Amino acid sequence: MGQVAKGKCQNNLETGDPLTGTQFTVGYNGFTYHRQELAFFDWFYRTPSQGTGGNYSFKGTFKTYQGKVCVPDNARGMRLLILSEDFCRTVALTLAVGASATVTAWAATANAVATLGAWLPDPNIGDAAWQRGQAAVTNQYDYFVCGAPRAPTAKKESFDYAGSGCPLIKKGTSFSYAPSGKGSVVYDRAHKIVLYGKGCCAWRGFALTANVGPPPKPVSNADLSGVHTIRGVALGMNQAQVERIYGPTRPYDTKGRPGVTTLSYTTMKTKFTEPGGACGQFQSFSFQQGRLISIELYAAC
Repeated sequence: MGQVAKGKCQNNLETGDPLTGTQFTVGYNGFTYHRQELAFFDWFYRTPSQGTGGNYSFKGTFKTYQGKVCVPDNARGMRLLILSEDFCRTVALTLAVGASATVTAWAATANAVATLGAWLPDPNIGDAAWQRGQAAVTNQYDYFVCGAPRAPTAKKESFDYAGSGCPLIKKGTSFSYAPSGKGSVVYDRAHKIVLYGKGCCAWRGFALTANVGPPPKPVSNADLSGVHTIRGVALGMNQAQVERIYGPTRPYDTKGRPGVTTLSYTTMKTKFTEPGGACGQFQSFSFQQGRLISIELYAAC
């Protein structure tokens, strides 16, 4: 599998190269498109998967991350291309074979950069719920309101829509988080609430979460107790109140969070491979002891 023969090496690996030969077709608007499966960031970074179902590639061919780095016997060095933490640029690291000091230095930098990102919960509950058929369909998009309601600065189809009506997010502390790109975070120390957005490439998520301990490093501080969505959802609500706004759906247990249940909704009406299923917003509301503790607005393609 892949465009490089077994036992051989390649020094400019792109996201599709490890899965060359895994084409599939998608029908849309009378046309048939021939597409290829792609490897996720986590496959390259050897980090726990953030993909749906814990997979490491788009269609689930890769169930785990890559093996050891390929180094030709006759190589004195190789250029290893890595997507940068801020995902807007690509950095090239020239690693000499056996240059462990260089590798160690890079790893230490990556760990330091990931401190804030690792502290935050990942906003991807809704996407996974949709894939499992646990998300109810809604026709309305939602976005966060901080203070006086204002119109969002991004179109509703934009990945940034859910956070574009809340200036606090833009003014928050910026952080980078491999492999998820970049984000911005604000923390309310008095109420232990965090508001943040982060994402990369074909997804971006915004979340307001209560009962979060202090950050591992100083970040922007603001009163987040009045933050809500434009549709009227706020922390502390019960399930019935949220369902009166969004409509009835069945709650499900939140993976990895004992005692937490979630209601999920989506504007995606079909599966990705069917017409109209390419992009959308996922809205998830998590409850603990009967009260809303997390609001997630997540957009993806």
